[in-house]
Amino acid sequence: MFKSLLVPIMIVVAVSTWYTYNAILGYGTEFKPVKEVVYHSHVADKRNGVIYILLTEFGDVEPRLHIYPWSEDLEKQMQGADGQQQQGIMVVGNFKRKDDPSGTRPLPDDEEWQFYMMPPNEYMPKE
Repeated sequence: MFKSLLVPIMIVVAVSTWYTYNAILGYGTEFKPVKEVVYHSHVADKRNGVIYILLTEFGDVEPRLHIYPWSEDLEKQMQGADGQQQQGIMVVGNFKRKDDPSGTRPLPDDEEWQFYMMPPNEYMPKE
């Protein structure tokens, strides 16, 4: 009886430890952020067909690496955001539907990045 309970419990512990360990390592995520994000940097890897983007969601303290499929349109948007960011402008982005400006959570093919300059009064602390 004891062994029949111990084996499944140990398997569950081992699997949960594996997923927790991988989450702690900081691998990039393929999940799209649901809130607005602050853009930091990106690296386009055409050979592997991915773009790595470093973003911080509002409310989070540390940035997170996001992995998206490479496309010419996305790379152009990232280069535009990178140019603004290098000029010292805080670049904020979010996903919007191409056909619906309400910003609901659609399927991945219906989304595109929308970047804009955040006004300083939005992120500067008020004293």
